[in-house]
Amino acid sequence: MYLCCTFSVTGLQLEDLTTRGILLNDVFDSPARRLFQNMTQFNGFNGCPYCEAPGVTVQTSERDHTHKDSVIGNHELRTHDSFTRNGEEAEHIKANGRAQTVLGVKGLSWFSYLLNFDVIREVGIDYMHPPWCCKNAVDIVVR
Repeated sequence: MYLCCTFSVTGLQLEDLTTRGILLNDVFDSPARRLFQNMTQFNGFNGCPYCEAPGVTVQTSERDHTHKDSVIGNHELRTHDSFTRNGEEAEHIKANGRAQTVLGVKGLSWFSYLLNFDVIREVGIDYMHPPWCCKNAVDIVVR
C-alpha cells in the first residue's frame, strides 16, 4: 500500500535511475470497471458508476425481468470523496462479519489510495459497449 501511495512522489530507485509515475486515465468494459472500482455489477442496485441512482427493475417478457440504471430524475452524482466514504463504510461493515454494499460500493478499491487519481472521474466510459447498442435496449429504456 505504501508503494502505491508514494510512487508518484519518491519513485522507485533502480541503480542510478529513479522512476516515477502517475495513473492518468483508464477505460474498461463494464464488468472490468466494476472490479477496478470494487462496485456492484451494472445490473445490480446502485450499479451506475457515475451516480447513486438505485435503478429500476423492468419486466422484459412474461417471465423475465432485468435491472437497469435509472436515467430519469435527479440523482446524486458520485465523487471520489463520496466513493471513498461509502467504501470505508462497506469495509467497516465487512470487518464486523457482514458483506454489504453501501450505495453499490463493496469496499475501497486499491486505486483509491493513489495520489491525484479520481476513481470515478478518471475512469472513462467504454464506447464499444454502451447500453444503447444492445438489441432491444432502446425499447426497454423507452418503456
